[in-house]
Amino acid sequence: MTIPAAQTQTPEEKAAYQQRQEQERLEKAQKEADNQAKKEAEQRAEAEKKEAEAAKAAAEQAAASEQQKKDIKNFYAQIMSACNGADNAMQKRKDAAQSGDVMGTINAMVAEKDAIGAARSNLQAIPVPDSFNGDDVQKLAEGKQSIVSAMDQRELFIAYMAQFIKGDKSAEQKSKDAIAAADVAMMTGLANIMTVAQGLGVELK
Repeated sequence: MTIPAAQTQTPEEKAAYQQRQEQERLEKAQKEADNQAKKEAEQRAEAEKKEAEAAKAAAEQAAASEQQKKDIKNFYAQIMSACNGADNAMQKRKDAAQSGDVMGTINAMVAEKDAIGAARSNLQAIPVPDSFNGDDVQKLAEGKQSIVSAMDQRELFIAYMAQFIKGDKSAEQKSKDAIAAADVAMMTGLANIMTVAQGLGVELK
């Protein structure tokens, strides 16, 4: 018959054995606590990192949005400024025509044609702000191009009007069609730009 080891231990050995078991238990508990603390610290660090990244992204987005607001206002102002000379020339031509001044109208048409050419060149030189991307870039580019097309139609109107003044009656309807197309192109172009502005909460004036 084999006698169990515990029964052969002296009281000192038994106490030492129990002490080792207790020490092992404490070490195991401490290790588990350390691992848990480490895990929680890593989770907190990861959460803090994500919060910092989110805050940074939000700040960058806010800064980008503010830049876009400035850029859309400037872009619109450049577009309107580029058209200003042609618009003034058109008004002078209308005033001359309304007063019945044929020579004045012809001279105003020549001046308007030159002003339209200058406006078209100025419009084409205006870049879409690089703070925009994706669909907004396309809308702004198409908007500007539509306004350039409006200038093309206004120049065509002048050409047809010149033919009409020379006696070509068929040019009258063509001139009306050209100016109508110019108005549609201008409104379409401005609408594209304003759509982007509205998306930013900006009212263009």
